[in-house]
Amino acid sequence: MRPFASVLLVALLHVATGGSVAWAKEAAAVGQNPPPITVKQKPRLKAAKPKPALAKPETPEPRVVEDTVPAGRYYVGRASGMRDYRALFNADTAGYRVMRGEVRARLFDEVTVWAILHGYQFEPPCGACDRSDPAKPVSHVSWRDAAVWANALSEMQGLDAVYRSQDGKPIRSSVPPEGIDRAVIEPTLTGYRLPTIPEWQIAIRGADKALTDGTYGALPVPTPNALGLIDTSGPLAEWTSSSMAIGDDKPRYFVCNETVDGVVSLNTCTAHETGAADQSIGFRLIRRLDDKTPAAPAAGRPEKPVVTLPSRLSKTPRAP
Repeated sequence: MRPFASVLLVALLHVATGGSVAWAKEAAAVGQNPPPITVKQKPRLKAAKPKPALAKPETPEPRVVEDTVPAGRYYVGRASGMRDYRALFNADTAGYRVMRGEVRARLFDEVTVWAILHGYQFEPPCGACDRSDPAKPVSHVSWRDAAVWANALSEMQGLDAVYRSQDGKPIRSSVPPEGIDRAVIEPTLTGYRLPTIPEWQIAIRGADKALTDGTYGALPVPTPNALGLIDTSGPLAEWTSSSMAIGDDKPRYFVCNETVDGVVSLNTCTAHETGAADQSIGFRLIRRLDDKTPAAPAAGRPEKPVVTLPSRLSKTPRAP
């Protein structure tokens, strides 16, 4: 028989590990050992396998629908109606691709977000702009922002930025405006840019396909036109890369297809300051046709469009 102290110790251990108090007292009195105690152990949790790191999704390139203006000789000017426009040609142009429609809000916002994440800067956004319908053409965009945005779209798609600083670097900011206002436009590069007035009018009239089907002189211009372009008779006027300096030597760029007396006029182009951001102005872009054809601007001696300089637009403020 074990000594009393040993049995007492075993009894106390039995109680401490969950045994019966009554049995412990009895066992201490008679010197018995407690029955074996089974301690239930919690099952060990298996270590969770680390999940493989998700690859950062690449930013998808925005879908830009374009039509092609082939190289050739075209008429640019005020003439309309049924005429032999092939015989009236006064402008030569290399081939180029042109956006089918004016830049939509969805595309504008997609590229703008990408651009800001990649170091681009734009003027303060328009607080009054309606973005409720992403399929509508975007307005309230200044010439400055349109040019910088064109560079962003070019870079996003792996093309060469056309608007460059005096030392040849791509311009990625419209703030402050001095840089983009003095931009060197390199039309032989692969990227997007605003069209010249001749390039814009040739595309809006319908180019070679309109010459073939007899709609080159149709007014108002049908939408879609013979080339497939839409927004050819509004709803917005469109920025171009044709400019003039007035008085203070600051460049003014022309906006074409403005509404005159309630009618969209193909031949009325108005000079605006580069910072003008009007609710009636949008834009579409062009780019060179391919790597083998330099997209030199349409050249020649086209008839000058009607140029007006309304005082209300001499200092057009950005919408709040």
